[in-house]
Amino acid sequence: METEQQKQDSTVDSTVEWEHKVETCYEKIIKETIVTGKETQVSLDKFPYYLSDNTKSELILSTYENLKWNQLLKTTTRLPSCLTLFLSGPAGSEIYQEMLVKGLANHFDAKSLMYENDAMPRVKVSSFIRDPTDGKINFEQGGRVIYAGSYQNSRGPSCGDRGSIYLMGPEELTEIGIRFDKPIPGGTDLNGLCRAEHGFICSEDELLFEITHGETMDWPSIKLQINALFKVVRCESRNGPIILFIKDLEKWKDDPNVWIALQSELDTLMGSVVVIFSHIQDDKKKGNMEKLLSLLKNKVMDKVTVEPPWQGEELNDWKFKLKRDEESLKAKENQRVFREALCWYNLEFDGIEKMCSKGQSLAFSEAFKICYWALSHYQMNNPENRELKTVAISSESFQYGLNKLNKIQNKPQAIQIKQKEIATENKFEKKILQNVIPPGDIGVNFENIGSLENVKESLNESVMLPLRRPELFKGQLTKPCKGILLFGPPGTGKTMLAKAVATEAGANFINISMSTVSSMWFGESEKYIRALFSVASKISPTVIFIDEVDSMLSQRNSEEESSVLRRMKNEFMVNWDGLRTKENERVLILAATNRPFDLDEAVIRRMPRRLLVNLPDAPNRAKIMKAILRKEKMAQDVDLDAIAKMTEGYSGCDLKDLCVAAAYRPIQEILEKEKQEKALAIAERRPLPLVSGSVEIRPLNMSDMEHACQQVRASVSPDSAYMQRLLQWEEQYGGGGSMKKERISYFL
Repeated sequence: METEQQKQDSTVDSTVEWEHKVETCYEKIIKETIVTGKETQVSLDKFPYYLSDNTKSELILSTYENLKWNQLLKTTTRLPSCLTLFLSGPAGSEIYQEMLVKGLANHFDAKSLMYENDAMPRVKVSSFIRDPTDGKINFEQGGRVIYAGSYQNSRGPSCGDRGSIYLMGPEELTEIGIRFDKPIPGGTDLNGLCRAEHGFICSEDELLFEITHGETMDWPSIKLQINALFKVVRCESRNGPIILFIKDLEKWKDDPNVWIALQSELDTLMGSVVVIFSHIQDDKKKGNMEKLLSLLKNKVMDKVTVEPPWQGEELNDWKFKLKRDEESLKAKENQRVFREALCWYNLEFDGIEKMCSKGQSLAFSEAFKICYWALSHYQMNNPENRELKTVAISSESFQYGLNKLNKIQNKPQAIQIKQKEIATENKFEKKILQNVIPPGDIGVNFENIGSLENVKESLNESVMLPLRRPELFKGQLTKPCKGILLFGPPGTGKTMLAKAVATEAGANFINISMSTVSSMWFGESEKYIRALFSVASKISPTVIFIDEVDSMLSQRNSEEESSVLRRMKNEFMVNWDGLRTKENERVLILAATNRPFDLDEAVIRRMPRRLLVNLPDAPNRAKIMKAILRKEKMAQDVDLDAIAKMTEGYSGCDLKDLCVAAAYRPIQEILEKEKQEKALAIAERRPLPLVSGSVEIRPLNMSDMEHACQQVRASVSPDSAYMQRLLQWEEQYGGGGSMKKERISYFL
């Protein structure tokens, strides 16, 4: 009879055997992801994104010794240790960093291995079940498994393919019918139990248990995965240089076992190996990088930062591509989550790629709810299919589940969620806090502004760059600007520029006017001014925008000016740039006016950058109309350049009015036609024609634009006395230069 010790030894042996099987499975899967440098087809010299010379040179120089060590052996016998570096980039740069590593591998003709924990199968190690009598592994109907075998021919599943147990044979047989999540070469339908090409008969020895939803991945499984990863890297490094790129390192920051294992494995790597840890910068978690570096205990030898372009079209293109990549990653993650949920409910759906949302990331719980609602909707409308073991739900049912989740999530919420976390000292700060607009709620960026490239460039240099990169402006002479004045004729886009600045810089936006800071009670106006700057400092970076600033901060030499208004102006300027002002505060005053010559000289002094937003010329008028009409249907005969020549002296607002007038013309034609049909029906004593709920509106054509030009005229004359006075003020004060000696005459 078997003793207790023999049973324990048998259990240990079976556990070791199972762990070896799991580790071998991981090795096979990891080896399949290795790509040679030439196969990547990504070049650092022709990189598909913007790549700064500094980032490129740092990356090449820091990895040269390890990736070229075979050539260096001719001059030295010293074998370099493994290079470990951090590659850090802004949010949304995950795909960018991956492409950068592929380009580096191509540059050195090295292999690359992209490791992502979420992309690996989740295998049970410590919780697999064996029958105590015969030692056989207990597979259960409907259980989730991972294929760990290998077929030499072209048929059969690949190592790592996942599926569910659908067909159990007699106890004496060790073969099991598996319904795999994707089609298998040479697969069957398991006698009608699943879809064609999804079924396959596998041996028990070829299967591993999968960790399903709701179960955490235990440490033994993670350890085997790390062991397999570095074992593959050591093996491949003997044949040539290799780059190991590890993503999502932050997910392991709370597991000390992982860091101990990583430190141990890194010590075993030598020679032509470069390990790159990916790091995504997050303002909400500023200490993450330092924490990760401390956990690795000086194993990281170098840090390389992805540098974005400074300004212009390159910056806009960079942001567009990162935003596109971020949405692509969200869609990919949503597809993975949905597939998990579909497998849980034994559902099949072919349109996941088309139905998945790119705008938001879905949690497992949300995906499970959608699949549950979709299944309920499908069975309610298809009662004859309720007995099927696997249900192929329709797009209509899946859309029903999505709509139900969106309906629940789109309930009205408080706009200012983070403002609850701001400690207010009095009622004045609470009122000011209500006027704070987070950058994501403004909804205007530079892409919405069709011209003013020079002004955009100046704003980027003096506003956005200091707010985004404060570490570059620590010197006494390079301190960020505290005030900017946008002046020019009405309707040229000054307010829109201010909104775009706050959005692009990622700064909170406070729009104030006289009604925001004035009070009927003595002394309260000054307290509102002080509260304004106090709140702006607490939520910095902040842009305080004052539209029509001449009405609030006009010259103080007027005899009709009240003492209350004068005290309020004095308080504003003391808090703006006075003894109480802190040098390191990232608070910017952005003001706009049509009458800069009415401003107080102390106010002008506090705004060293004064930018004229003038009437657009013909090329810029064409750009503005292109931006306004970008979502409209237009006929091919519309020539915006010709319209731009016909609209001399028009402001941006005038051009918008012109486009609105042109857009109404097709609607007027439809209304006129309906009116004529109604009159004809009355004359012929017929029933009145029914008004259709869906009317096809024709595209805008050149005739509509020309007709609108006759109706909408310029609101400002370029030759008026006002424009001459504005240009004279710009010549003396504008452009950020010092004042000239000549005085401006108020009698032109």
